[in-house]
Amino acid sequence: MTKRAWQAEGIVSLLYGKDKKRALSIEPGLHNVLGLESYFKKKPVDMDFLNPSSAFFHLKNLSTQIYLRSLRPHLESISHEAIVLDAGCGIGRFTTYLAERFKKLVAFDPSLSSLNVCRHHLIEQGLHNVELHWADISFLDHWKRNFFDVVFATELICYTTDPMKSLKRLIRVAKPNAKIFLSVEGYLGGLCTQGVDEPQTLLGILSGKPLILENNRFVVYFNRDGFGKLLCDVGLKDVIIEESHFFGEGVFWQSIDDSRLGDQTYVNMIIRAEDFCRANPLIAELARVFMAVGKK
Repeated sequence: MTKRAWQAEGIVSLLYGKDKKRALSIEPGLHNVLGLESYFKKKPVDMDFLNPSSAFFHLKNLSTQIYLRSLRPHLESISHEAIVLDAGCGIGRFTTYLAERFKKLVAFDPSLSSLNVCRHHLIEQGLHNVELHWADISFLDHWKRNFFDVVFATELICYTTDPMKSLKRLIRVAKPNAKIFLSVEGYLGGLCTQGVDEPQTLLGILSGKPLILENNRFVVYFNRDGFGKLLCDVGLKDVIIEESHFFGEGVFWQSIDDSRLGDQTYVNMIIRAEDFCRANPLIAELARVFMAVGKK
């Protein structure tokens, strides 16, 4: 791993410097980073949900399992020699999995606290094939074209002001025919779970505006058709989209008994219910997350 002495790259350098307002005016999605840093200060152990001591360990593990059930078959068909981009890696939720499977990984995230936790988990697991960058997605503008065999960007482009521009940045650095893995927050699933408590905010979201919570959160929501159109408009081929109702953070969160999430039999039952939701056209659109696999 590189970047032991972190140097911010891209717009995020402004956010952590003396020009926070300018950074947020350029990219309001950086409100998410401020929110993360605030939560890390308040509850650092809980924010590292790869740590069994975190209150969110089992809940996040559940959603990761749901993700990988859909994505793993596509990842396993790719050569181990592939060079992979993990865009918006966070605390390393998928970074360690990807690093164990592929020859080289380049990962970046704009949250310094998240990146430090990610580095800790990589060191803990003895993984040294990861190049880490403290950066927002704009740093890809200076990366060479057609470099990566795989681009992995879960829950990233929906946290940027212009998801189309962000997706084009990701595609630019991918080789022709590279596999692209993406996910975005679902429109109805998000509205049902975000606790929008102001009628004005709700009306704005219903009219197509992003959710903005100052110094906390920024989200551009998608429905299945809107997500599919975005992927089509940027020219991705062989696109497959699947829903995830993300039980721990979705519309059915009340149905989960957190105390039983350490029991894999119970988790498997939840996953079966997830499969039912995907197969039911009335429920499917309530997805918390839409996942996609495509090819450049």
